[in-house]
Amino acid sequence: LKEVRDRLHFKLMALMSLCLFVADAIFLTILVFHDAFPTSVCQFMGMALHTALLSGFCWMVAQATLVYKHLVVIFETDHAFLRKCTVPCVLTPLLIVAATAAGSQLDAYDTKRFCWFSETKYMISSFIVPLILMLLYNGFVLLAVMRKLTKKSNSNTISLAKVIRILMVLALLVGMTWFFGVLLAFVDSLVLRYAFATLNSIHGLLVFVTNIGTVPDIRRYWARA
Repeated sequence: LKEVRDRLHFKLMALMSLCLFVADAIFLTILVFHDAFPTSVCQFMGMALHTALLSGFCWMVAQATLVYKHLVVIFETDHAFLRKCTVPCVLTPLLIVAATAAGSQLDAYDTKRFCWFSETKYMISSFIVPLILMLLYNGFVLLAVMRKLTKKSNSNTISLAKVIRILMVLALLVGMTWFFGVLLAFVDSLVLRYAFATLNSIHGLLVFVTNIGTVPDIRRYWARA
């Protein structure tokens, strides 16, 4: 199992999962206790939630970059890849949140209804725009991978069913379910709300099943345990 843990793919996935877990924990805390929070605590919780989500998006970009290097460019991954990703994945969310807080004098984070953005303009500039950039980059990677795998499928190197399964796994891993979140920022639809809530509430489970539960090394370890 140590060999599995040492794989870069699983380290990136663990960091992404940790960020999203922290975001979920903060969200639930706000949901339950936001009425009792003083202004300063509510603002801090909003900034923490904003940071955790942006950090998760950054690690999704790192995952997509690793996939692109492995499946499209087919370069051997640099052993320092994780260290190179850590600096931007840590600093980028902190800089965005700090700029948002400083530029609005903390007014960007609502303290009346929920400890999140107080106005749409702050949410679009500080959350939706980074999310769109992440989705565009990761979508480009998915298209490049799909093109590569389709060529292999046409040459009978890989089956079409396996190509579809790989693309579905990658789409979950690099956060393409957040596409519905972007749409909700501009179109208020009950269908989109249900789609976004359902897919993102089981996102962690789907990532676990498709990227952990189906790994032969881990399944053999569980069988021996």
